[in-house]
This record gives sequence, structure tokens and C-alpha cells, in this order.
Amino acid sequence: MRRGYWMRAATASALLATAISGCGIARPQVVVATPAQSTSPPLPDLGLKSATSGTVAATEIPLDDGPYRKPLAIAFPTAAHGVLLAEICDPRPGGCRVFTETSSDGGSTWSAPVVIASGPWPADGADPADLAVSRLAFANQNDGYAYGPELYVTHDGGAAWRAIATPGHVHSVDAISEPPLLILGACVNAADCAPSRLASIEGDRVVQLAAELPGPSAQLVSVDARTAYMAGPNGLVETRDGGITWTGRQLPASQCSASLSAAAHGDLWLVCAGEPTAGMMTKDVWRSGDDGVTWRGPLPTEAYGYASNVVTAGKESAWRFGGRGQLWRTDDGGRSWHALKPVGYGDGGGTPNGFAAVGPDRAWLLDDVGPWWTGPHKLYSTSDAGHSWHV
Repeated sequence: MRRGYWMRAATASALLATAISGCGIARPQVVVATPAQSTSPPLPDLGLKSATSGTVAATEIPLDDGPYRKPLAIAFPTAAHGVLLAEICDPRPGGCRVFTETSSDGGSTWSAPVVIASGPWPADGADPADLAVSRLAFANQNDGYAYGPELYVTHDGGAAWRAIATPGHVHSVDAISEPPLLILGACVNAADCAPSRLASIEGDRVVQLAAELPGPSAQLVSVDARTAYMAGPNGLVETRDGGITWTGRQLPASQCSASLSAAAHGDLWLVCAGEPTAGMMTKDVWRSGDDGVTWRGPLPTEAYGYASNVVTAGKESAWRFGGRGQLWRTDDGGRSWHALKPVGYGDGGGTPNGFAAVGPDRAWLLDDVGPWWTGPHKLYSTSDAGHSWHV
């Protein structure tokens, strides 16, 4: 195992402040895991020091003294308010903690960390496993969820979190629906769980629903409080009543690994991928303007790289990214795609550690380097649809 550190980098005009810095920082009291409620221990003094990497000023955790870190997800429910989810593990025999940090200025500066959950290292020779949660879903600036495999809720934008008991592992959360919807499974890996179950979040309770899911690894996507879609290898279903009833649709390709994004009522983007090979994967992009009744495509894609996600940015605009590839953008409905990755992005060859977009022009990208390596992690942001990036 390689020891790593988390490096927050920034330009001189916008320093991404290191949120875990120094000692004696007052830590918020938070609820950790069920069934007992407790206060998380303070994070240690990491002995931060200034460093320089090329033309980028940075804050570095010394390799010999610092903990092991990895980013998990990022969310920007508004252009100003951001939430970062990450994991930190002290050198053995210390434990690991999952925490969030918040930004109120579009990612230029970040708050002190709020610990969600903690646990021990795994067996010798293994990397620390994800603790409690690994993804984020927000309905607005205040209300959001951290999930996978457990479930936590915040109503103050990530300043504090509360655990919600679930009758299974949480695979997907749609925070925009009313009530919020989630997909549960009997195992941590969604691909290994069939059948999965649909449920709704009602206050502090999770209520299971009777809807049949379109296969394992189903994905939840919504456009408003009542309209949502679920896509999986066996098809696509849509609800217009908050998840009470669902209407089935056919995917344009059968038994594919699908990523779905909805721009508005009936306007869908779909990436359908086949089995990966060495650095390559068959992938098709499809469009629908009628809730998946008919599809247009496949639209042109590149041969190299792995398919992962598509995120809408408007009626004719979308972002697309995956492993060993570029960050792509289209503004003509998918007829052409432009590579817009930031300088330095893609050096790790993996899938981005996080991506968020607000409106047609604003986006944030967590780098794709591995979780426990010894180089820097960077957060990139753009306000002009990817034509220029700040780090």
C-alpha cells in the first residue's frame, strides 16, 4: 500500500483553503451512527506546511506524518453552496472517518470538517473500505443526503447530519422527488443484488414501495417533485405521481449498463455501454424527447475510454465522462462532442472522484487520481462551460 496525502490546490486569485488545519479548531457536534448517538472525536493536528507544485500554490500534508485521504463525492445544489464528502484514515493502528466540508463561495474556501461516521482499519494489506456513505444527493441548498450503503440526512446544508435506519443497503437516492425516493438492496454492491427494492423517505422513516425495478444497478433521476425515472439493464420506468405508479419503457439497446440524465419533462439523455476491454468500451449515446417512447441515436462517440456518466446542462447541452478518457461536452444535442478536460486532469487514468454542474455554464470536477496515492488531489471549476478551468 502506498501512503498518500490530500493536497488542496488553488490559483493565487482563489485559494482553496485547507479545511483540516492546525489544532484547537472547534468541531461541530454531530450524530454518528445508529443505534447510539455520540460526538465524533476531534481530528488530529496534521502538521500542515506550505508547498509549491509547478505554478500552483498548495497546502501539503507531510508524507511521513499525515493521514491517508481520499475524496468520495462533491455536490453543488447552487452555484455558491458546495458540499465535499471525503474519507480520512490515521496511520495504523488509528481509525478512519468519513466527513463533509461545505463551501459558501463556489468552492474557493471550505469549512472545518464535520464527521459523519468512524470505524477501524480493515485487515492488514487491504485499503480502508468506504465507511457508511460514499455519495451525495441534494434537493436544494439545505436538504440533502449522504448515502451508500447507509443513509444520513442534513437540513442545514451539511453543517450537521442525522442517521436514518434503512431495511437494506442504499444504492441510489433521488432527493428532488417528494417524498424522496431511494433504491435498497440486500448487498453493498448494487450489481450483485437482484431484485432490489424501491422505497421513499418520509420524515425519519424509510417506507418500502411496491414498484418493480428495471433490473439490478438501477439509477434514479428526477426533473421535479413528482416526475422521476429509473433506468437499469432491463429497461426504463417513469412516474408522474411521486413514485406511486410507474410506466415501463424500452431502452434502445438491451442488457446494457446505462447512465441516464433528464433535462426536462420527456427530454432524456442515455449512455449505454457494453463490456470493457483494454482501455476501450463500446458506448452509445441516445436522446429521447418523449419519455423514452422513442429514441434517436446512437450518436457519435469516441472509441477509447470507459463510459460512466452523462449530466445534462440544458436542452441541447450535456457533459459526459468516464474512466481513461476525456471530459466531453456537447451543445448541439449530441451530434458533436468537444474534449474540455482541464490541464492535468486525466493523468490518473480513472473515473472522476466527483462531478457537479449548475445551469449551462458552471461545473466542478474532482480529479481522477487514485484514492491512496502520493500526488495531489485537485478540485477544478469552470464558469464558461469548460472553456477555461480554475484549480
